[in-house]
Order: sequence, then structure tokens, then C-alpha cells
Amino acid sequence: MKHSIEFSYHIKSFALVATIGFCCLTGCVSDDDVDQATTAFVQASTTLTAAYQTFLLNANSAAEDHYIDEQTHNASAITGKGIQQSAKLTDAEIKLRTDAIKALTDYTTALATLASNKPAAQNQTDAAAASTNLTTLTTDATSAFDAPASGAKAPDFAGPVSIATTAIAAVLKLIQSHASASEIRQSIRDNDPKITPLYKVIEKESADLFSLQQNDLGDTGNTLFSAYEAARNAKPVNQADLLQLSDRIKQYEKDEAALSTTDPTKAIIEFEKSHAALVKVITAPASEKQTAVAELIAQVKSFVAEVKAPSKDSASTAQSN
Repeated sequence: MKHSIEFSYHIKSFALVATIGFCCLTGCVSDDDVDQATTAFVQASTTLTAAYQTFLLNANSAAEDHYIDEQTHNASAITGKGIQQSAKLTDAEIKLRTDAIKALTDYTTALATLASNKPAAQNQTDAAAASTNLTTLTTDATSAFDAPASGAKAPDFAGPVSIATTAIAAVLKLIQSHASASEIRQSIRDNDPKITPLYKVIEKESADLFSLQQNDLGDTGNTLFSAYEAARNAKPVNQADLLQLSDRIKQYEKDEAALSTTDPTKAIIEFEKSHAALVKVITAPASEKQTAVAELIAQVKSFVAEVKAPSKDSASTAQSN
């Protein structure tokens, strides 16, 4: 999912009829302030989507590597089935979770477009994109929940996904049907709180998966150090074995240092908070708009600070597995 949101200071040059309805959504506060905040928010959200997908793929890679190292250390058989069973998530489960983040990102992008008083055509474009990804999420969720794969770990997602997709669809429908600003605002007030459980389940699972990666990597380190000690004390010592193990230990140390930067949980939490701040800008009474915009700007800065793009090494490793 990619969005190209142009940064513009010339919103007022568009026809009044195309602008006035959505200007009412934000109370006509400073276009520049809102536009800068929402542009940064959209960019950070897109980066988070890519980082989250890589994180999920790497959770599987870490578990598979741990299985292989442990089997090797114990001189046990390594099988394709064993590698597959060691994975934390199936391909379908990873796609479902990535779809969920994309749906939240695109929906919030549509809200950001409204908040920054973009032309009516841009509102329609972003709402249509959000609807497309929402349909994808609904289709994949239906497939995952109606016929879950063996060992599937997605039941906690069923309720939150169903409720969130219905709520988001209700808001997008009004945007796409050119409903009035007051109708859209009220729909956002009514439906947006229903999205919160989806954020919460994603945040919890993200934290759990990161903890599992830490445990898997820690176990891998214990296995490597134990194997090195055994090779060092062997009679006679096999230098080739020691060199091979030392190279693996060096890589382990690099992986351990890199792992701490890959946890997306805090970024997802800040994503949720920025979403809430954006909704407040749209729904707050006129007397509170300036305060809401100031809170949005501060919150987006916190969100941007937490978002980390996946490194090229992490991305290529994830894609190759």
C-alpha cells in the first residue's frame, strides 16, 4: 500500500464549493498546521505498515532458526515439517494482520485528508482506497475464521476485526456518498470508538511476539555458547568447528543488538493515539479546535519518533524466508 499525499499550501485556490463542506469538519483552523501534521502522520503510518509486516516475518524466521540450531546441537533430524511447525504464524495469519494494519492506515489517511481540508476529489480517492483495503481485510478474515489453518493463532482477532470493519465501512460510505460534514462528523463520533479493540489486540500480540523473539534468540545464544564450549574442550580440538561456531556467535551478537530496534509495539500505540488526536480535530467543537490541532501536532511528533523503517537486511531476510 502506497499513498502519495502532496504537501500543498494552496488549498484556498480550489473552488469554494469543493472545499467548504470539509472545511467545516475542522472548523477552518490553520490549513498549514493541520496539513503538515497529517502529511507526517500519513508518511509514518505507511512506514509502520512495512515495518510491521517485516516484524511478523522475522518472528517466524527467528523461530525457524532456533529450531534448526537446536536440532543441530542435539544431532537430531531437521525436517521441512519441523521447520514449518516451528513458525509462529502461518502465511495467511501474517497476511491477515498486515491487512488489518493497512486497513487502519488507509482509513486514518482518509480522515487525515478530511482534517487537512484537501479538495473533494482527494477525499473520494482516499476513501475509495480505504474501502478497497477494507474489502481485502474482510475477505481474508472471513477465510481465516471460517476455515482456520491447523495450529492457527488468530481467534482473538475475530471479534475486533469484525466490529472494526463494520465501523470503518459506515464512515467511508458517508464520505463516498458526499454526505454533509455534520453527518460524517457524527458517524465518526459513533463508530470510531469501535475500532479501539482492534488496535489493542494488535498491540498485545505485537508485544507477545517480540517477547517470543527475544526468548528464541536467547535460547539460540545458549545453544551456540554451549556448542562452542563442547568444541573447545574436545580431544583433539577441531579448529574448523571452533571457527564456524565463532562466526555464528558473532552473528548472534549482531542479531541481539538489532532485535531491540525492531519492536513495533510502541509505534502502534502512538499510531492509535495519533488516530484519536486526528479524530478529535475533526469532531471537537469550534472553540476547542486550536487546542485539538496543537495536541495532534505534538502526538504526531511522538508517533514519528517511534516509527522505524525496516532495515534492508531485515527486509531481505524476511522476504527470503
